[in-house]
Amino acid sequence: MKHKLFILPLLLCALMGCSSESSVNPAGTGWGELCPGSDNGTLKFIVTNDLVLCSGADNCPVYASHFEQSTCPGEVPSCHLSSRGDYYCMQCPEETAVCDGLCIDGSVNHKYCGAKGDCNEADPTSDDFMGVRCKTTEKCVDARCVAVDTGSSDPGEQPGTGDDPGTGDDPGTGDDPGTGDDPAIPANCDDQCNDNGVCVNTDTQCGPSCTNCNELPYVSAGTCDHGGCKAKLCVDNYHLDGNGGCTADTGSGCDAAECAVKYPNGVGKCDADTCVLDRCNSGYHPNDHGQCEPNTDKNCGNEGDCTKKYEHGNGTCVVDSCKLSNCDINYHINGSGDACEIDGDEHCGDEMTHCTGGKVCTNGTCVCPVHLPTDCGGTCVNTSESTEHCGSCNHSCYDSNASSYSCSQSQCQRVCSSQSLNCGDRCVGADIAGKVHSGTLNVRKSASSSSTKLGSLKNDSSVSIFGYVIGETLNGTNQWYVIQYDGGIGYVSAGYVNITSGTAQQCTI
Repeated sequence: MKHKLFILPLLLCALMGCSSESSVNPAGTGWGELCPGSDNGTLKFIVTNDLVLCSGADNCPVYASHFEQSTCPGEVPSCHLSSRGDYYCMQCPEETAVCDGLCIDGSVNHKYCGAKGDCNEADPTSDDFMGVRCKTTEKCVDARCVAVDTGSSDPGEQPGTGDDPGTGDDPGTGDDPGTGDDPAIPANCDDQCNDNGVCVNTDTQCGPSCTNCNELPYVSAGTCDHGGCKAKLCVDNYHLDGNGGCTADTGSGCDAAECAVKYPNGVGKCDADTCVLDRCNSGYHPNDHGQCEPNTDKNCGNEGDCTKKYEHGNGTCVVDSCKLSNCDINYHINGSGDACEIDGDEHCGDEMTHCTGGKVCTNGTCVCPVHLPTDCGGTCVNTSESTEHCGSCNHSCYDSNASSYSCSQSQCQRVCSSQSLNCGDRCVGADIAGKVHSGTLNVRKSASSSSTKLGSLKNDSSVSIFGYVIGETLNGTNQWYVIQYDGGIGYVSAGYVNITSGTAQQCTI
């Protein structure tokens, strides 16, 4: 039965330590899982998706921060624990076990039959069971080792001894299943290695000849690619030739590890024999001279000129991206923060400000219009004519004793009812109490002793007073009380009346 076996290069190198020639380094982007921190729980090595192994910060400086933080990079986000107790980062296809650097299908692999999870526990009930190695007379089927069917008991029908593949006509011995016609032990693995009856295709067993790709000339690390070996890293003084092999340096060869750290604030890569800038770190962009320089508002990485990106607005560079910072007058930043919208009463200056109370949006601010210029508690009014805010905020012309009222030129105008007078800027009834302190006090038609006499009041008589007016001076005062008298009003000099309750206000008559 054929199956896929994914193997990561330089496993022993990773577990036992590597020289600097074995590290290349694609730049990491982001962060993956945190490997548990303990005496033996620090991150030991990282294998990238293109089978490049990094065995430490010294060999792969681009991943230095990941080794320091014991955290996998974003492109290889999963942290695994080997059977030796080492943590490492790698990514395997789904539904495969991760066995000390191998991606294993435990349902069919005869060397790791039944393997699951991180493949580091001997307990078959564990979710990280390391599996078992099937005997040479067994194969792995559905995660179990089962005996290989050797065919008929007639020796003449046996497929051979194993040393001799047999044809079916060779009587053989029947003690070794051989290869023969048994489909469980393929005679031909096409472009894969036939390892004890199992077709594999790994870095150490590659192609029909089972070549070890790490032992090719001038290769320090090789990989198996579709049944053929390719160099991943070369020994000193040699470099990749672009055709899967290694060729001698001629003075212009490119060392991948050195190239990776050549550019300040950036990452280099080898292009044939030349080290070139691959990309800049976050917050930097490549300039015209092939170097990395800090991003600015005028040159923000791939975003370009942030100051010209937004119509009716201005942008600034934040790390590697443009961000809208402010808008022109009469515009505001929309709810998404990526465009300027024209102001209106519903969105004035920003998305949340709504103009109410008669206000209108002007230059990004809610203000009262010219015909309603005064803001009284959030409502725009004209105090020269508002009956609720006449002359000033909250000065109401309303009067329960008035038959009608209005505001004109910031003054309240009231028409008082027949039982009230306009005293103290309001219509009042005769609610103030007083007593006469004169032998006999004359009641006049107006505030003068020469006006018509309406009658008189005896000493200690009670009077009901509306208020006072200014008139002739008598007994040291020019105030005359307007009193309720004989179904109408009359006037008495205030010099002869004592108020017993209330306060008299000047009346307008």
